[in-house]
Amino acid sequence: MSKSVPELYDGCNNSNVSGGYCKQNSTLAKGLVMNRSISLKLMLGIAAIIIIPMGILFALTSRGIATLSEESFAKSAIGELRQVSNVVTAMFDEYKLNVGMLAVDPLMAQLPQMTTSHVTATEPTPSSPDAGDTAGKALDAVFRLYRETHPSYTNVYAGNMEGAFVLNSPVSGKTQPSGYDPRKRPWWGMAVSDPAKSYITSAYKSTDGQPMVSACRAVRDSSGKVTGVAAIDITLGTLTDLIKNVHIGRTGFVILVQDDGVVISDPKTPQHNFQKIDSIGNDALAALFKSGAATGEAVFSGKQYEAVVYNSPELKWKFIGLIEKSELMEPVNAAVWQFATGMLASLIGICIGIWVLAGRLIITPLKTVGVFLKDISAGVYGSLANRRVDEIGVIFESLNSMSATLKSNISEIEAKTVEAQQQADAANAATREAEAARLHAERAKAEGMLEAARQLEHMVQMLHQEVSTLASSSEDIREATLVQRQRIHETATAMEEMNSTVLEVAKNASHAAAQGTDARDKANQGAEVVGRSLEAMRASEQKALELREAMGDLDKQAHGIGAIMTTIEDIADQTNLLALNAAIEAARAGEAGRGFAVVADEVRKLAEKTMHATKEVSDSILSIQRVAGINVQSVEEAVQGLDHASSLAGESGAALGDIVTSTNQSAGQIQSIATAAEQQAATSEEINKSIDEINAIAGQTDERAEASLQATRRLEDLALSLSGLIKELKDQSS
Repeated sequence: MSKSVPELYDGCNNSNVSGGYCKQNSTLAKGLVMNRSISLKLMLGIAAIIIIPMGILFALTSRGIATLSEESFAKSAIGELRQVSNVVTAMFDEYKLNVGMLAVDPLMAQLPQMTTSHVTATEPTPSSPDAGDTAGKALDAVFRLYRETHPSYTNVYAGNMEGAFVLNSPVSGKTQPSGYDPRKRPWWGMAVSDPAKSYITSAYKSTDGQPMVSACRAVRDSSGKVTGVAAIDITLGTLTDLIKNVHIGRTGFVILVQDDGVVISDPKTPQHNFQKIDSIGNDALAALFKSGAATGEAVFSGKQYEAVVYNSPELKWKFIGLIEKSELMEPVNAAVWQFATGMLASLIGICIGIWVLAGRLIITPLKTVGVFLKDISAGVYGSLANRRVDEIGVIFESLNSMSATLKSNISEIEAKTVEAQQQADAANAATREAEAARLHAERAKAEGMLEAARQLEHMVQMLHQEVSTLASSSEDIREATLVQRQRIHETATAMEEMNSTVLEVAKNASHAAAQGTDARDKANQGAEVVGRSLEAMRASEQKALELREAMGDLDKQAHGIGAIMTTIEDIADQTNLLALNAAIEAARAGEAGRGFAVVADEVRKLAEKTMHATKEVSDSILSIQRVAGINVQSVEEAVQGLDHASSLAGESGAALGDIVTSTNQSAGQIQSIATAAEQQAATSEEINKSIDEINAIAGQTDERAEASLQATRRLEDLALSLSGLIKELKDQSS
């Protein structure tokens, strides 16, 4: 039993070994070689157990690395786009600042005097000022200075409220179309909507194909009145060059889109510039723009791109950064490949280790067990040498015990077989003796059965009589029980109707009591409200008296202001006369008094304005005096009304007090009725429960009577059957 598989094979090559034994052990050895698949199965099973979590870990790790890469790209791309947005915002802030400076330039005070107009022209006219437009020429010089000091400014222009318009352009002989009215242009409406702000228009494409925007601002005089609008046309060539030079990675680029969906700059496909984003044939990009999402995907020239969108809060434009998906995934794929290579190498090492350990720890002991079991099947009960202390050692020990037990059992079975044969012979002799005794017993049995049948027949006749009497009594009890149950059911129904009536009375009484309580509470609340109303009326009366005094003071002060305004009006009249005299004297002085005449004319205008303002204030004072008189009268009437209302509120409070007293008495009586009704309902409920119990007992009695009747009938049937059997027994005994 200690031979190994190689020894078995060696034994087959030995000429001294018999052929049958060699053939038997050779077959066993081949079977053990085939069992090598256990190692493969074990290795594959454990490998599968390892591969599944490793595959899940690999998938999760790969996805995590890809997500981190995408998030890193989005974060860095948004940072770059934010910087581009800041640069563009700074450029636009400069444009708005410069147009604001132009609008407040002191020379812009001449804008109302500008006369060059194209509104009534029937053909194109020069944009430069007319020969006789002095104000227009002065402003044109200012516009030229702004344009020449800022290379990105293409046109600088302004228009006044009468439709006059002057434009300074680097293009010699530039004209304006016939009927051109600046007041109808979008930049005009934008500027005058809020004269205190500078605006940047939406980007547009110029006649020479350059992207443009216009900066505009309203021009106001010293009083704040809008006298026109100044504007600057600015090329966005610098901006498009900036966007074109922004690169995200090797394959990335930036697309700039206005908030209305117009593409301002698309370095990848410049023919898309100044087209609507939903008309350029890129549905994924258009959907990303409309969705407002921060990230997404798009396709350009058949390549997949990852997109990041930055919404400029100042410009309201969208900066869309894109990069090829393959470039974004390059570091991810490299990391995933390294991770997969490491996992595969680890798995191969684990499988080799499992193969070696399984061969040494499992397969070799199984071979030994196979040989041992084959010997047992051939009737050879030996034992295994066991020096192991693990589970295999336990198996070896169990096999040794099994071999010893089988050997002992086989010996015992052989001994028991001999003993059983001896007992079978003795049983055959006993059988013959028993047959003779059986014949003798049958004769004695026939005589005894005949006598017993006669006695049983007499007892069955008496049993049948008693059963008939019992069945009749049970039928009478059942019928009486049915009548009792019917009467109890009728009584229970009547009690239920009475109980329902009592409960309805109790319910209505409780409801009435609750309503009485609510009425008492409402009356108490009414009394409190009347008390508070009376206090509020008294306070209102006091406030009205104070208001009457204040209105009197207001009337006195209004009269005082009227007197002051009369004095101011007299001073204005005197000033006007003095201004007229000064103007006359200045006219007499001729050229030397021209400056004094201008001052005198301004003083006269100021005096006229003062007189006009004084007249308006006097009218307002008279209106205040008239309204104050009406208010004093109204306050007096309000005081009288409040006094009358206070007396009526006092009477209402007294009446509500009487109502509260009556309501308390009614609520107490209703509550007594409700309590009595509830007690009666409880008593009825107890009676109803007793009737139900009686009805249940009657039902049980009926069921038991029915059961007794059925049992009696069955007993009667059994007695009849017994009589038949006795008759047959007597016939057989005869």
